[in-house]
Amino acid sequence: MSTASDDSSQKCPLCGLGLINDLESGELICPKCGIVVRDKVVDSHPEWKAIDLEDKQRRVRVGAPMTYLLHDEGLSTLVGDKPYGLGSNFQQANDARKIKATSSMVRVNADERSLMKLLEKVDDLASRLSLPNNVAETAAYYIRSSKVKAFSKNKGQKEIAAAMIYLACRVCNVNRTLKEIVDLSDLQEKDVAKYYRALAQIFPTSSVKRPRVLNYVTKLSNILNLSIRVERLALDLARKVEDSDISLGKNPAGLAAACVHIAATLFDEPVSSENIAAELGVTPLTVRNRTKEILNAYDITIYVKGLK
Repeated sequence: MSTASDDSSQKCPLCGLGLINDLESGELICPKCGIVVRDKVVDSHPEWKAIDLEDKQRRVRVGAPMTYLLHDEGLSTLVGDKPYGLGSNFQQANDARKIKATSSMVRVNADERSLMKLLEKVDDLASRLSLPNNVAETAAYYIRSSKVKAFSKNKGQKEIAAAMIYLACRVCNVNRTLKEIVDLSDLQEKDVAKYYRALAQIFPTSSVKRPRVLNYVTKLSNILNLSIRVERLALDLARKVEDSDISLGKNPAGLAAACVHIAATLFDEPVSSENIAAELGVTPLTVRNRTKEILNAYDITIYVKGLK
């Protein structure tokens, strides 16, 4: 018998204990004396199950979920362009369109209209990068702060959107390089980097996380379709490198490229340093330099079928 939580508003007429619902039989019963107070109880719970909050918001059927990606967080009322009723004439339809146009003009002021355009660019860029929803929501949440609004005045909205997406990726620990974002948004990397550095100063430094070498290794292994043994060795090297002094002041993408290059070379998989460098946006010289540093710092031993 599956039971729901105690119904504290109703008591057993015999023993005074709180009643519970038997969801399988649809009965309201007392857990102590077993008396059935009511049968054919209507189950008010939804017929679906959600695994997390995002899944619950997507399945619920009482309107769209709240989101920071809309300037009014999805709580506005939209006026339709068609009047109710089957017998509406041309004049009524024309009046309905005028009401809708007037409503759309007075619904937002100048500041909200600017915010709306900026959020649209953030949402579009996040969709093109196939980023998870929490990255776009984080970027939209930061954009609403008063300091960011003051900073973004009289500045390019595309550059601000790209910088905020990169900042949100760093905060949410999602592995995207600045070059990927810049190339997809067709902007100058130096402009986006300048805005990112300025925006990063607004928020606490603890919220902006350093990209992890492990994430770059996993990403590169998937792109190059490397074998499991190469990826495992590269991940082991990345863990040791990330916790050592070698990583101080170094680009995590370059360290990850070196780890993958070493692992692929040891297992004799045909992957050149030029291809690895191109995928992570670093130079082949950087890959070679990081490779030398790692090989000088560690002795790598591979066991094959119990033999060294």
